Amino acid sequence: MEALDRYIYLVAGCVGEFWTRITVAHTPALRGWDVAEMSACGVRFGKALQLTNVLRDCPRDLRIGRCYFPRDLLAQAGLRPRTF
Repeated sequence: MEALDRYIYLVAGCVGEFWTRITVAHTPALRGWDVAEMSACGVRFGKALQLTNVLRDCPRDLRIGRCYFPRDLLAQAGLRPRTF
């Protein structure tokens, strides 16, 4: 789970954080926002979007030998990437 969380942060969570900070910096009406809180929301939103992409792309990724689901979670369900 840690590796998946790090992956989704690096490909999308940090983007949400970045754009939140840029938007606040360049939109005078947002200057009263709690930037730290809104950046955290941006991270969660970006990560949620990336998880949606992982789920959407799962069949294709599995066909080409990629699996982004943690092996221990698959094992708990009695699955392996090849049989998933």
